[in-house]
Amino acid sequence: SLWTLPLQLLHFGSVPLVAVPANLVVAPLLTPLTLGAMAMAIALLRQHGFSRLAQLIFATLYLSSSIYLYWNRAFMIESTALFFTLTALFLYGRSLRTIDDLTPMRRLVSAAGLALSLTLAMLVKATTALPVFLLISCHLLWHLLRPATRRSPILLANSLTLLAGVVIAFFALREWTHHA
Repeated sequence: SLWTLPLQLLHFGSVPLVAVPANLVVAPLLTPLTLGAMAMAIALLRQHGFSRLAQLIFATLYLSSSIYLYWNRAFMIESTALFFTLTALFLYGRSLRTIDDLTPMRRLVSAAGLALSLTLAMLVKATTALPVFLLISCHLLWHLLRPATRRSPILLANSLTLLAGVVIAFFALREWTHHA
């Protein structure tokens, strides 16, 4: 980012010519992704019943963390991966809250949103998204093994549709890593 250019000049004795135009082009993309990641995290906190005070404390810590903000502003991969990972978690949580009454169309939209956000998160930075992928996968498998889920055709269909979204994300990552 632009604020690191004086440090580069001091430490390396030069600044790459492409650094200033590249930073000016990328900066408008980084700010919405960074703030979007914070908004998704607050939505997750709200989704799970955390108080406004807890949300305010989180936002304050997020916006005042110099290390995290440096990595978010210096490397676009961090904010992008975090945004898509938190979006996948949010969509999964929202799907779980309404899992027993999803219509076929809402079921497909939920699974597609989960598959898209989790796939993009894993393609951007697998090390950020894989723990969330494992968490969602284990929770879905546990949900599928519950007797209540197996007795209800609607719960079973909705759970299997969400699992299909997770499997799509896994195979997208697998194909990408085997290709690269």
